[in-house]
Amino acid sequence: IYRDLDDFKKAETAYLKGISLAKKAGIESYSIGILYANLSQIYLDYYKNYDRAIELLNEAIRIYEKNGIRTSMEHAYRNLSYNYTGKKEYAKAIEYAKKAVAIAEEVNDDHRRINAYAALGFAHKKAGLFEDALANFEHGKAIEDSLLSIEKTNIIAEMDAKFETVKKDAQIKVLNANA
Repeated sequence: IYRDLDDFKKAETAYLKGISLAKKAGIESYSIGILYANLSQIYLDYYKNYDRAIELLNEAIRIYEKNGIRTSMEHAYRNLSYNYTGKKEYAKAIEYAKKAVAIAEEVNDDHRRINAYAALGFAHKKAGLFEDALANFEHGKAIEDSLLSIEKTNIIAEMDAKFETVKKDAQIKVLNANA
């Protein structure tokens, strides 16, 4: 919550305390990996301390691998890409973004695909690879448009079903009143 409120100092303190408590208790569950990944966001977004963020993300990845968590590894690789882009190490940024894309494809998650292709496009753009950047942004946008279309179709189908139910209930009331 502190991070969402942009109170990064309090968020950092809370994450570090959680990690410390987990270490003392010998806990290395999936949730601890998330603590490391979330803490890395502060070092990326607030401090611009890319090396520390990379260190934390590598620890998160180690924990995710230990627990067999593939989906969160996409997020960690994507953020590694953003950190290496910040360091102007574009080859590494592109490499990690491609790993994020591969996992997003593997786990068949459209939201992760959109984010992974955005990271890849961003790394390509910063590297001066504008055709590749455009291709990745367009691919991510196509997935996003498709996802929105599916969501809209589902909403319309749900509304139609509710309308038909209300319509049938009204017809039953009329028949009961006539009876």
